[in-house]
Amino acid sequence: MRKTALIAIILLALLISIVAGTQVVSWYNSSLEIDDSWVANITQFLEEAKPYPEWNDDYLMYSYTLWLSENGSEQFVGAPSSDYNFTNFLEMLLSKANTRTVSSIATSDLDNMLRANRVLKVQIRFACYFPAGNQHVWNAYFVLDDGLNQGLKGTIFVYGLEYGTDSWSGWKIAPFPFPTTLVISTSVTMAVIAIGLFVYIKKRKQ
Repeated sequence: MRKTALIAIILLALLISIVAGTQVVSWYNSSLEIDDSWVANITQFLEEAKPYPEWNDDYLMYSYTLWLSENGSEQFVGAPSSDYNFTNFLEMLLSKANTRTVSSIATSDLDNMLRANRVLKVQIRFACYFPAGNQHVWNAYFVLDDGLNQGLKGTIFVYGLEYGTDSWSGWKIAPFPFPTTLVISTSVTMAVIAIGLFVYIKKRKQ
């Protein structure tokens, strides 16, 4: 009976420690000042790229095609080559996105969410590696303006294969996000140490 009770206490302590740790991470990451300075760079590019070219099927052969979604409509912006400075800038943003804000969302729900926003949509012919999500992505949406005040400005939505399933997820760029895995491992370690001390003290009293 005592052994069963001890196991129950250990499991409860681990659960409480992990939940508390992940809540701290969530609070910390949500309180970070998000870097959305890149929005101004993309906005400037969109202005300088005018007048936008007419779409034709030849652009399907390009590595990147860019679309501007605004006021419920989409407009083709261009198809910069893979070595173009702006393309490198977009890839840099993907490499810096490090704070997950939306775990998973269906394409239809995402389109409805962004209908009232200003979004640069990037279609990638050859999948680009996205380090934060440890996945390869084919599409990336850069939210430039949040028309419904949902806190989406500066969010980067990526579409790729994650855990064997194609899905969308939302990310932002934060200066120093706290790694969840580190907190969980630390929480488990602290819980084990606390339980060990508890058992040791109990045996000393007997």
